[in-house]
Amino acid sequence: GYVNVRRFATALAMKEGSRTPTEITPVSDFYVVSKNIGGDPVVDASTWRLNLPGRSLTYDELLALPSHELELTLECISNEIGGTLISNGSWKGPRVSDVLALTSVPSNASSMLMESADGYTESFQLRDLTADHLLATQLNGAPLTSMHGFPARFIFPGRYGMKQPKWVTRISFSASDKPGYWENNGWDERAIVKTMSRIDRPSDGAALAAGSVQFGGIAFAGSRRISGVELSWDGGRSWQAADLQAEFSPYAWRFWQLSTSIAAGHYNVKVRARDGEGTLQPSQSAPTLPNGADGYHTITLDLA
Repeated sequence: GYVNVRRFATALAMKEGSRTPTEITPVSDFYVVSKNIGGDPVVDASTWRLNLPGRSLTYDELLALPSHELELTLECISNEIGGTLISNGSWKGPRVSDVLALTSVPSNASSMLMESADGYTESFQLRDLTADHLLATQLNGAPLTSMHGFPARFIFPGRYGMKQPKWVTRISFSASDKPGYWENNGWDERAIVKTMSRIDRPSDGAALAAGSVQFGGIAFAGSRRISGVELSWDGGRSWQAADLQAEFSPYAWRFWQLSTSIAAGHYNVKVRARDGEGTLQPSQSAPTLPNGADGYHTITLDLA
């Protein structure tokens, strides 16, 4: 049956009142979601092996492969509208394609299967793999912590966090699709990131002086990038374009800001984003299950 991620997860994220993020989320603030109520695995690098068909790699052998660095935002599929289960980091490790080059991929294989030290499983279409798919060993310039998947975590641009398994121990192949752990519990198989936007300042319910108001926040659309962010405080009858800060990476969240003058009154302020193709994020609210939330983040403001 359907399983709610939050019921079986722990989450660490930015605290309310200090939500305005930095470009790179410190590891200590990086969100964490886990199925492991009793505790995550603690892997010993000296005995860990990455098992491939016909061979295995030690941790040192994995580190010896050419590495690639990628700034990428990770978002949980259970992140609610306006939620904080989203963080941005610099991931480093060998390309998955370089790892697969060390083994023989069957000619009839269409899927790659990954298994983790905690029994987690996930599958991927081989046709979806690119040079930017990593088996990361570092986050923000340091070895992965146990909480974030030491010794190796799969990084899959454009997909939600459930498609980025931690503590990877085995890669195998299949001629047919095999659903992973969360797919078997009712979540979407492809888990493609939906376009999202969030107002980080002012805070929800803020009471401010009428006149100049400074808005700011984040927007993210996975690998589709962000081309625009707009705000409305008149019930969606009109929208005002925000200024976008320079893009950090094709796979990273984008900061936006808007300085405008608003008269005294009570307002519901909503935000929406457009992806790199110009497509607006859906306005119709949808829950996180099964394929990620939809809807516009809205805050209330009292200006006097």
